Amino acid sequence: MTRDPSHDILDAAAELAEQGGYDKVRLRDVAKRANVALATLYKRFPSKETLLAAEIAPQQRAPRARAPRAPARGDRRPRDWRHSSRSRLAA
Repeated sequence: MTRDPSHDILDAAAELAEQGGYDKVRLRDVAKRANVALATLYKRFPSKETLLAAEIAPQQRAPRARAPRAPARGDRRPRDWRHSSRSRLAA
């Protein structure tokens, strides 16, 4: 089974952005670094903006995964919950 080229494209875009900033990233350079055809890149990421959005999306989901859940319905200790959730977020 072959690896999805999207992973290589995202890795290449991240490396190029680290070197010269997002404004300097050209999709032609990303395709070359990822060792894929330019058409393959455009098939998966029609624009530089969609490429950036795909790169940022996992980072945006991560904080939500660590956020505490609300207390169960009927739990009569809201102050305890607020205090414990603050301490968990501070960690």
